[in-house]
Amino acid sequence: MMQVLTEETKNLAAEVKDIKEDQREYWKELRELRDEIEKVKQANQKSQIEKDEMKKELNDTKLRLEKLEKERKANNVVIQGLQIDTNDRDILRQTIGNFMEAEMNIKVKIDEVIKLGEKTCLVKLPNHHEKETVMKNKAKLQHAKDRRVFINNDMTKEDLQVQKKIRQVGHEEANKGKNVKVKFNKLIINGKTMKWNKNSNQLEEIQKGIQKTST
Repeated sequence: MMQVLTEETKNLAAEVKDIKEDQREYWKELRELRDEIEKVKQANQKSQIEKDEMKKELNDTKLRLEKLEKERKANNVVIQGLQIDTNDRDILRQTIGNFMEAEMNIKVKIDEVIKLGEKTCLVKLPNHHEKETVMKNKAKLQHAKDRRVFINNDMTKEDLQVQKKIRQVGHEEANKGKNVKVKFNKLIINGKTMKWNKNSNQLEEIQKGIQKTST
């Protein structure tokens, strides 16, 4: 009987030893698995940080390019509706100068005129003062006989997209019978001025120096 108990005790001790060994292996594998998970997590975090940094760098580059484009176009205007029959830039410069003097009663210096289409040309002015003179007097063209001529800013691609959205809103409001005026980055509806907010990507009401989001 004693011999049987001793044998069973030995077997039990061996089983306990095996169980402990299995547990040690289990905890070892568990630690290794946790380490792997932590490494993957850190790699993902690093990858996300790198992605965020790259995204920020691309956005900063885009903003710098947009700023450079705006600066390059700052003193330019685009004239639409005036028949352009030549590509000769000297003749174009003289023609546009004469047109502004005759129809707008202003005389400005013009650096260059480039034909963009049959009735569209780009006018490059030397400085902000000359451009301001043109923009302040462009309303006189409303009284031009037998033709509709418009003068606008030389806009960037982004500005053109924004202006298109503003015109769409203006068209919708005009169809509702409201008095609408479309301006650069602005929309006036029944005397209420709304300005485009680049951050929210929508028109916002301007009220006593505070922009209020339009719903």
